[in-house]
Amino acid sequence: MKQIRFPYIKYLVTPSIQKPAKYVYRPVIPIKLFLDERVITFDALIDSGADECTFPGWIAKTLGYNVYEGKQKIFSGIGGSVLAYLHKT
Repeated sequence: MKQIRFPYIKYLVTPSIQKPAKYVYRPVIPIKLFLDERVITFDALIDSGADECTFPGWIAKTLGYNVYEGKQKIFSGIGGSVLAYLHKT
């Protein structure tokens, strides 16, 4: 399998007026999703250790999905659990 490398992007995590400013680096990559003639491009924070990734509901709505018509699934991680709706894209 070919390895793809993306740079980590620097994000400010303190208010801009706070000195010294604190930053974190995150693995954010450009994503492009297609559904029929609809396309959406956005930046996504990818959990490289996850089996599946979730995206905000506005992305599904932009592609034309009714978010709540997807198959319900609970996703759990270190930070807790969230109810998500699965759609094929």
